[in-house]
Amino acid sequence: MLSKKHMQKYCLIDDPTYKRCRYLAEDDFMLGKNQCMKKTSIKDIIDDEVESLVVVCNKRNIDPKNENVPMGDNCQGYLPLKCLEQGYDVD
Repeated sequence: MLSKKHMQKYCLIDDPTYKRCRYLAEDDFMLGKNQCMKKTSIKDIIDDEVESLVVVCNKRNIDPKNENVPMGDNCQGYLPLKCLEQGYDVD
């Protein structure tokens, strides 16, 4: 799980704009805990979805950044570990 400071500083969890990290996902079993999906097989699916959104927006002459969809790639990524807190501020 990601530390609160990491989610605020890098994942931009409270930012409602496109700058929020696209790889941030709430844990299905531990509500309020978040995982990074960047170093998983889901990464490619997330990247494809963001790329598809950009293509559709460009065809419609819309700025994808105005769609309030998380598009950030804000850190090197972390493995989704359920019982170990991770982040830039955790040793």
